[in-house]
Amino acid sequence: MLNRIGKISTYEVQEMELKQLDSIVASENQALGFTTFVVGVFVSTVIGWCSLETEGRSPTTTAVYFATMGVSLILTFWFGLTWYRARKDRPRLLETIRSRSVGGPTGVVR
Repeated sequence: MLNRIGKISTYEVQEMELKQLDSIVASENQALGFTTFVVGVFVSTVIGWCSLETEGRSPTTTAVYFATMGVSLILTFWFGLTWYRARKDRPRLLETIRSRSVGGPTGVVR
């Protein structure tokens, strides 16, 4: 079965917008990667803490645990928020580009 192209749309895109789109996607991917990493650290810390004996914990161990848990929790929320904001910027830019559709026939589809 052969699928034909039903419609071809042409848009005016400036180089600045391409660079902006590249920057948005890069920051979105970076934030998502760091979020994934920090969630792993947080979960590993909680599981490690739960597997320790309660009587053998020193004050230093407890302090290190809470510091690691606190930092990883804060970083998880920070990178998650950064990813969420970057994810929202991309559709706005694409909508701006799509609003400048070049009208008229762009070619013949045979």
